[in-house]
Formats: sequence, structure tokens, C-alpha cells
Amino acid sequence: MEELWFLLAFAAVALATPILNSKMGAMGWSDELEASFAEQDVTVDDVNVPASELTVLHRAPGGAVGGRSGVVAMDAQWLCRYGHDVYLLAIAQGASEEGLMVIRWSWRRLTEERARHSLLNDPKAYRAVFGDGSDRP
Repeated sequence: MEELWFLLAFAAVALATPILNSKMGAMGWSDELEASFAEQDVTVDDVNVPASELTVLHRAPGGAVGGRSGVVAMDAQWLCRYGHDVYLLAIAQGASEEGLMVIRWSWRRLTEERARHSLLNDPKAYRAVFGDGSDRP
């Protein structure tokens, strides 16, 4: 019976370790993700806009892939607004290159309708960004 408990405990640790490493690694990269975002510029209507002038409305849960040395790949999607009517989707993709996480950003301009639609599956986030939802599409 004692051997069975040992095997169960070992199995639980073996199953949980990659998940925990991935979660912890992803959390550890949040500062670097923020710093990388702050360094970005995006072109809006032929004007170069620093990311610091954008309002981040929502950070969709991203993913991280862990390896023996920690996180080896990650992604994130942030819904942003510039001014009152320009919506942008900031897409980050990171990969470990020679032990350093290199994060690349791409940008997609969205209509307000598309921005609203992107949050339909998350009512709490929708309400936080667009209000009570009485005007939902």
C-alpha cells in the first residue's frame, strides 16, 4: 500500500511539473512582454504612434510552451485603442533564441464592430471595455 501512494505521488508530480513550469515561465515573461510592447511603434493613418500612446483595453490569455530551460515560445494578443475610434490588435510572438526571448509584434487595425466581436465570448471583458452590453452586436 505504501508503494502505491509513492507511485501516485510521483505520477502527480510528473504530470504537474510541465504545467507549472509553463505557467511560471509565462508569468516570468510578463515584464519582458510589457517592456517589449512599450518599445513598439505602430503606423495609424500614416502617422507613427508610440505604443505608450495606446490604451490597452484587454489582454487575451496567451500561451507559453516550456522546455527544459524554461519558456521556449509564447504568444499574446492585446486589444488596444488609439484616440476614441481606432482599434488595434497587437499580436506578440516570442521564441527563445540563444537563451534570450525575442518578441516580435504585428498589428492589425480593427473596426469597432470587429473589436466588439472579439470580446463576445468574454462577457466580463466586454462589459469592462464597452459597457453593459446592451448595444452588443
